[in-house]
Amino acid sequence: MNLILKGNLFAEDELIQDDIRIQDGAGVYMVSGGIGNTQNAIKVFYYKPKNYSPESRILMVIPEAGRNGDSYRDAWIEEAKKYSVLIISPMYPEDVYGFEKYHLCG
Repeated sequence: MNLILKGNLFAEDELIQDDIRIQDGAGVYMVSGGIGNTQNAIKVFYYKPKNYSPESRILMVIPEAGRNGDSYRDAWIEEAKKYSVLIISPMYPEDVYGFEKYHLCG
C-alpha cells in the first residue's frame, strides 16, 4: 500500500515514527502508541488547508469500528477548507488495540 505524503509516494514502512511534519494538504504521520504500547505505532491522517493559521482550530475525528482514519479525514476536507481547520484522524491497528482497548477506553 502506498500513502501520499508531502506530494510524493512513500511506502508505508518508510514512515518514521514520531517524525511529524505537517504540510499543506493531505498526509499521514506515525506516533508511538503511548503508555504500555510505545513499541507500537498509530497512524495519524491529517488535512491542513492552505488558509490554516496559528489562530485556526484543530478537529480530531475518531473513526468508528472500521478504524479507517484516512476516509474519515477525507470526509472533512471541504469543511477544513471552508473553516480553516486542521483535521487529524488517528488509526489504531486492531491487532494491537482490540475491542476493549479501542471501544471501551482500555
